[in-house]
Amino acid sequence: MQRGEKLPCEALKLRACLLLLALRQAPDNGERRAALINWVQENPAHRQAFDALNQSLEAVAQLLEQYGVAP
Repeated sequence: MQRGEKLPCEALKLRACLLLLALRQAPDNGERRAALINWVQENPAHRQAFDALNQSLEAVAQLLEQYGVAP
């Protein structure tokens, strides 16, 4: 593996993150919502990456709540 090259699972997690962030920046944007939904439905590995991202975000939210930090 060359420097800067991502493992396939890391690349999928990054893509899931970018799509979710794009949607969070413009929650009413139908194109962004459709892009995320289509990507997740395109491949079971995409769904797994998205689910892993959601689990991480839920864990962070719980820590923030536990320590009284507003998200």
